[in-house]
Amino acid sequence: MSGPPVPPVATGVVGRLTRLLDAGLDTAVASFALWTVVHALALVGLPLGTALAVWGLGTVLVAWWRARGPWLASGAEPARGPALVALAVSAGGAALSTVLVRPDLDDAFYMARATWTADHGAVPTSDFLFGDGSWPAVYYVDPDFSALDSLQGGIAWASGTAAGSVAYRWFVPLATFAAVWALWRLLRAWQVRRPATGLVLALVMLLWGGYAHASFGNLFLGRIWQGKVVFVSLLVPCLWTVFASLWARTDDPSDRRQVRSALVVLAVCGTAAVGLSQTAVFVVPLAAVAAAVPLVVRRRFRLAGVLVASASVVPVASGLAVFFSPGGGESGWQRDITTPWTMVVASLPVGAVVLAAGLVVLVGGRWPKVAVLTAADQQRALALAVVVAALFTLPPLFGLVEVVVGGDAIGWRVAWVLPVPALVGLLASLPPPRQATGVPALTAIVPTVAAATVLVVAGLPLWSPTNAARFGPVGAWKVEPVDLEVARWIVAQRPGTFLAGNRLAAATSVVSSEPRPVGNRLDYMESLHQVDGARAEQRIVLQEFADGPHGRSREALPAAGQALDDLDVSLACVAWDDDLTQELFETAGFTSAVTVGPWGCWVRE
Repeated sequence: MSGPPVPPVATGVVGRLTRLLDAGLDTAVASFALWTVVHALALVGLPLGTALAVWGLGTVLVAWWRARGPWLASGAEPARGPALVALAVSAGGAALSTVLVRPDLDDAFYMARATWTADHGAVPTSDFLFGDGSWPAVYYVDPDFSALDSLQGGIAWASGTAAGSVAYRWFVPLATFAAVWALWRLLRAWQVRRPATGLVLALVMLLWGGYAHASFGNLFLGRIWQGKVVFVSLLVPCLWTVFASLWARTDDPSDRRQVRSALVVLAVCGTAAVGLSQTAVFVVPLAAVAAAVPLVVRRRFRLAGVLVASASVVPVASGLAVFFSPGGGESGWQRDITTPWTMVVASLPVGAVVLAAGLVVLVGGRWPKVAVLTAADQQRALALAVVVAALFTLPPLFGLVEVVVGGDAIGWRVAWVLPVPALVGLLASLPPPRQATGVPALTAIVPTVAAATVLVVAGLPLWSPTNAARFGPVGAWKVEPVDLEVARWIVAQRPGTFLAGNRLAAATSVVSSEPRPVGNRLDYMESLHQVDGARAEQRIVLQEFADGPHGRSREALPAAGQALDDLDVSLACVAWDDDLTQELFETAGFTSAVTVGPWGCWVRE
């Protein structure tokens, strides 16, 4: 297939900066893969200081190795103009991430773990949510290989910085820039006709993706300090970049070294994925299977098998370790869904754009004249891989995925096998009609404008108040200011055990791990039934009273009062200024101490 005229390659400062950022992305992924391994050793006793030293030295060696030359085929080298667009868009995304504040209750676990690590100078291997560390790990899995929170906490401990500052203020813009750059690199690896325009269109989908909590947009810069968000927004595009590199290989002996290098990078990506999210245990192998199908069709069976093995060995090993751990085969909760798309693309017009992008890839694989990639082999390979990956997200295969992972608590994340924003960006690379003479550029941008219009009109900006988001000062912690103020007041009181609404309990765990909350999210608290002496039922009674409204009734007062005594609660902050609140706390010997915003706080000696 004859492609469009090849633009001049970016040279000078822009070209060097592009290659430097490619190297930086490679180094960052490999460095985190190394931390994932070191973190696993810390779970069995390696001191945190030693772990950080090994990781730091290893990162220097990784950077030196990468400086010797690229690990992957570079794909299409960008021209100066598109490269400048990519740099500007990446920097703009990083800047937006520093001022966008969208608090997330998942931080009741993720940031609590980072804060505990920073406070204790150790990786937690037991419960860090409710007890004093003597209880076994009761929420999620044991061992928990997710390593990003521990790394953030470890850096905070070593530097004397608050874990919230490391995660919210410094990590967020760096990870956002890297995530946008990973999309840019994937579009180049695919040899897209208009990579810069495609990147902009992909960012439109992400930035106007606030219409659903689990959308690809909300799993982007608004929550990118969490490992699972780094996984879907950065690691998945990196995986598909390696796949594209392997699809481009031939049987020429000179390519063998490049193939070996790509397979090593693939194993590194699989390892890093485990350190980011439990989701890696099924998303990475399924993506690898989809990527291997084009190689099987080309009768490159050995390479296809090695591809799947390289990507999957660490995720599968971690999955087996979790499966054979206590509670490893259980799911925290269930949803009745038949396909994950109802959650991740919960807007029919946006779904239509995603479907159109998939059809464009498929049609281009069959008829090269309408291909969006400049290399026919890449177009056909991508079309086959997209079909196979999409089948995993639809009945009946999606039902099998649910069975394997123990339910749809995380099974819906199988949609992450596809780099959906990058695929949507391909709509910007449709070739103009052959009959167009004189206005090819105008006819070529029609699909881009149409797709962008649908995404904006049918979507919701990430910064919309409807998306529970707002703008804050540069580097703001991703916590509501009033919650952070009250959380710091709670920590200053040194209360021991305290009761607070789940939103405030989560904010307090970001500030310090010393005060022990009665509870936080009720789905976390169900696991306390497994722990003797945890008084799970009493904790749930109090937490439901604090959260309301269903747990607040006059009939619940005697049980709640007894729970305050049995759990030795010395401080309580609730957002309910009514007769029930006064009766409960005054009867139990509490006095009103302070009111800040919606929170009324009570203390007792």
